[in-house]
Amino acid sequence: MRKLILSLAVLALPATVQAQAPNWPDPKVIPTPAQKGGIPLIAGCTSTATEIWESRGSGDMAIRNVSCPTLTPYLPKKGKGNGAAVIVAPGGAFRLLAIHHEGEQVARWLADHGIAAFVLKYRVGQGGVIATED
Repeated sequence: MRKLILSLAVLALPATVQAQAPNWPDPKVIPTPAQKGGIPLIAGCTSTATEIWESRGSGDMAIRNVSCPTLTPYLPKKGKGNGAAVIVAPGGAFRLLAIHHEGEQVARWLADHGIAAFVLKYRVGQGGVIATED
C-alpha cells in the first residue's frame, strides 16, 4: 500500500509543479528528435510524420498531433531495481504532450530510485501549429 501511495504522489507532482511554473517562452518548432527504444502500441503504425515537436525553452519539449502511440522504457541500473513499475502519461490538456517535463524527467527520476518507468506517448487531438518557426 505504501508503494502505491508513493507512486501516486510522484505522478501527481509534475501537475503541481507545472501549475506553479512561470510563463513559458513562445514555443519553437524543432525537428523530430531520435526516439530510441519506443515500443509501437499499434501494429504497423510507426510514422511520426504528423507529429509537431516544439521546444519550450530550457530543453523542455512538447509534441502535438501524435497519431502513433509508443511506450518508452526507462529502467533502473542493473541491481538497483526494486520490482516496482509505473506508466508515466505526460499531461497537455488533450492538445499536446509535455513529453520532457512531465514524461522523461519523471521517468528518469523514478529509474534512479529503482522503479521501472514507461513513458506513454499517447494520441492527442489533431491541431494546428501554434509554435512559431525560425
